[in-house]
Formats: sequence, structure tokens, C-alpha cells
Amino acid sequence: MSFAKNLIKRLTSSPKLKGALLGSISVLVILLFVIVDLVNPVGSQVLGTRTSVNFGQLLKRNLKEVVPITPVKIPEKVGNEALPQISAEAAIAIDRQTYTPLFSKHPKTRTFPASTTKIATAIIVMREYDLNKIVTVPADIYKKAPGSSMHLIPQDKLTIKDLLIGMLVNSGNDAAYTLALAHPKGIDGFMSDMNNLAIELNLKDTSFSNPVGFDSTKQYTSPLNLAVLADNALKFPLIQQIVATKDITVRSAIDPDIKYPLHNTNRLLGTVAGVRGVKTGWTDAAQGVLVTDVVRNGHEIIVVVMRSTQREYDSTKIIEWVYKNYSWN
Repeated sequence: MSFAKNLIKRLTSSPKLKGALLGSISVLVILLFVIVDLVNPVGSQVLGTRTSVNFGQLLKRNLKEVVPITPVKIPEKVGNEALPQISAEAAIAIDRQTYTPLFSKHPKTRTFPASTTKIATAIIVMREYDLNKIVTVPADIYKKAPGSSMHLIPQDKLTIKDLLIGMLVNSGNDAAYTLALAHPKGIDGFMSDMNNLAIELNLKDTSFSNPVGFDSTKQYTSPLNLAVLADNALKFPLIQQIVATKDITVRSAIDPDIKYPLHNTNRLLGTVAGVRGVKTGWTDAAQGVLVTDVVRNGHEIIVVVMRSTQREYDSTKIIEWVYKNYSWN
């Protein structure tokens, strides 16, 4: 008994311990009310005092009002067809909902992303920019961003949204660079945001040195990282809409007579069932790169091929193989 008395004395003599003890007692009392209410739905009687709230009934009501959770369907391999033979040196296919790998070939190999870089560029634009803002095309845009373009007229003005469309549909290097230059902290600030995005998404095999996709020792990614980037980009409804667009025309913000007709560089759109984008890429060093989003019967996959000599053929073979050999039932 002396030990118990000494323990109580020590606990109550310390303000911090006393407060913790009282807090614990309060929690126990509340739990007691709940337990009594569950046993006696008419009302709780504790120490001769009736509670004003029937916790048991409240808990039961809340449990009934919980929205049922739809079980996640994890794809299961059901077919035994041999893996598709592809020219791509690295590739992956994942179930978008669960990230379950469905096909892989050196999925963590670092290589040049080419214009699939613009997937990350688009995410930064969506996060940081006012899409209705009007920006000016630099006078020397084709010195800074040669190659694939939406054929912007130097010194013309377009909205951020229309430049985003030109970058993703027509793979415009000119549009990508113009967007990056419009960053409040300039091109350096934009590149900082892109690399911070890679860190945020835990893309350990990804680094960016430019917003376009020009080859550089500091510009690389992997099929797995590209698939994750594509998944995050597709969370933006506008990006999802743009990459699924085959043809569109945008106009100058200062002269509506100046038109920029755009045609999607993705040849799988409209030719392979369920394809909804996402982005093509090609340079001499990168070879063919293609990121594809496909939905069939409500089941969505993302396919990435890199360093391919036949990017559309390789992607199609993987897509057809996955849907033949996997079930979501």
C-alpha cells in the first residue's frame, strides 16, 4: 500500500504527469459512456447521471451512413502467351489504378526521354501558371528551341493554355521553351520546379536540364519513372483532354487571323482501340520513345517504350498482349 500511495503522490505532484493522468482518465470516462450506450440504447446511467447524447445510437447511425468502398481490382495473369518481342531496349506496362507491373524490360534503365520530357513540363505549367495569361513568343525562339515546333511566329502573343496545347499535340519545342521562359523566376526557376517534381514523386532515375527534351547528360529518365509522370499528368483533366486530341487549331491572342493548325504526333490515336495519348519523343540519341495511355472495358494501363526503332509497333504489341493475358475480374 505504501508503494501505491508513493506512486500516486509522485504522479500528482508533477504538473505534467498530473495533466497526462487526468487526460487519460477523461478518455476512459468517454469510452465508458460509449460502452454503456451500446449496451443500453434507452440511455446511459453512469454514477446516477444520464448522458445527454446517446453515443451508441450515434455510432450505429454513423456506421450505417458510411459510403461502401469499392474493392480495388488487381489484374491477374490468366494467359500463357509468350512475351512480345520488341525492338525497344527498355519498356514497361502498368495498371494505372494499382501500379501493378504487367510487362517490363529493363524498366529502371536510365536513358534520354526526348520530347516525353514535356509531360513533366505540362505538370509544372498546370501547377504554377494562370492558363489565361498571355505571353510573348521570344524573337530568338528558334535559336533557343530548334526542331519540332508548332511554328510560332516570333513576337506573337498566345495564352498559356494554347501554348500548352501546341506543346502536347504538335510536340512544339518552341511552345515548351516559351512556357518555361514565362516562369516568374525564368528558365532556371522552371527547371528547379521540374527537378523538385522528380524528387516529390520519388523519381530516382530522373533528371531534367531543359523543358524541351534536348539530349544532355543531365537529362534522363526510365520507363518506370515516365509511367509515374504520365499517371500524375493525367490527373489533370485538361492534360487528359489535350493528349487525346488528334487535330486542333489555336489562334494568336492579338490577331485572330493568325492560326496555328496542330496535328497530334501520336499515330496510335484513332488507330489502336482505347488509346487516349500520351506523348511521343525522338532524337538521334534517344531513338523512339512513346508513352501511351489505354482504357478498355474500364481497365486502364500505361505503356512506355524507350530506345525503340519501332515505337508504335512495340507499343501496340505490348498493349494487345496485356489485354489478352491479364484479367481484372
